[in-house]
Amino acid sequence: MRTVFGVLLALAALCGCNKWVLSRPAGSVVPTDTAPPVTARVDSVVPVAETTAPPEDTSPPPPIPARVGVLAPLSGRYASYGRAYLEGAQQAADEWNARGARRVDLVAADAKTEPLAALAAARRLVEDEHVDAILGSVLTLPTVVAAMEANCHGVPLVSNVATEDDLATIGPWVFHAVPSRRAAARASAELAVLGRHQTHAAVVYPDEGDGRALALAFGERFAALGGQVVLSEPFAPSTTDFTPLARRVLDAHPDVLYVPADGDALLMLVPALAFHAVAIAVIGSEEMGTDRVLHTVGADLEGAVLPAPEVAAEIPHTSQRPTARTPTEERLAAAGYSGARRVLDALAESPPASPDAVRVALQGRASTDSSNAMGTQKFLVIHNGHTEPLRTP
Repeated sequence: MRTVFGVLLALAALCGCNKWVLSRPAGSVVPTDTAPPVTARVDSVVPVAETTAPPEDTSPPPPIPARVGVLAPLSGRYASYGRAYLEGAQQAADEWNARGARRVDLVAADAKTEPLAALAAARRLVEDEHVDAILGSVLTLPTVVAAMEANCHGVPLVSNVATEDDLATIGPWVFHAVPSRRAAARASAELAVLGRHQTHAAVVYPDEGDGRALALAFGERFAALGGQVVLSEPFAPSTTDFTPLARRVLDAHPDVLYVPADGDALLMLVPALAFHAVAIAVIGSEEMGTDRVLHTVGADLEGAVLPAPEVAAEIPHTSQRPTARTPTEERLAAAGYSGARRVLDALAESPPASPDAVRVALQGRASTDSSNAMGTQKFLVIHNGHTEPLRTP
């Protein structure tokens, strides 16, 4: 992903009237020789009525609705995720419009899963729909491409699902509202030591992608807080037998295991840990909360903790809210809701709406990664095969 992201960034570099008439007074009558002079009566000045135009309406015209584009995969394999994201965003817009403030219209665009589709969707929102801001998308690579296009055209894009840490470096019009994965790893270490008083950690991570960086971020923070990393071991992407690794974890006697692995690795690693009775607390990456992992090995992950991105805010219940959503779809609906709320709050600070005014407002509201990650990072816990917010004291 880093290589693809770098290539994409390199490509981006190339790229008045009178209203009244007065009646004249009657003149004096000329006297005759025999008749005494008679003084004529002078009539009063009488205005002559004239048809006038209706008074001008000086009241200001109603404000033009703001327009927000929503990028999401609305067709193909991830269409249900995209629809959930869009539904959450629409609920936030409906609440906004019901309050009687300046109206906002959402414009949906299908980013699919391919970069070129995301490029075309973002270009349509900017050039044809003239949106004031863009929200989305759900998948990382389409989001990167859409962000490059929005930045080139000077339209702010807010991403609150894609996990690419360097997304905001594309340009000043791109805003990444998801805490970085490295910040989440540090927060996981803080949760273990400060929140749960766990002082001996084993770290098992994939030797690809950002696995090593996440393991390092967790381990450094864990040690800085007084904990001890008793085992830190990578595994190759091609690993299918996790038995030796599970035995080494067991022999290290940790009280917490940090596993920033993807779904494919978890489907093989978790059963191996269970088979060797490695009954310790587990903290993992957001991949542990996917439907596939929960459905297959959720029982063996009971009580495991994973970082919840900012998007895991609760959506107010409405009678129109769909009830048959998977946990992932529910999280993405929450993402659409909270992401739209972020954009709408920026719109409220920028009358009249314009892309540049929204950008300035978003800059002012942008949160930064602080060293006290635990204060901002929320967590989910796996319970009965589902994820739910972790309640911390």
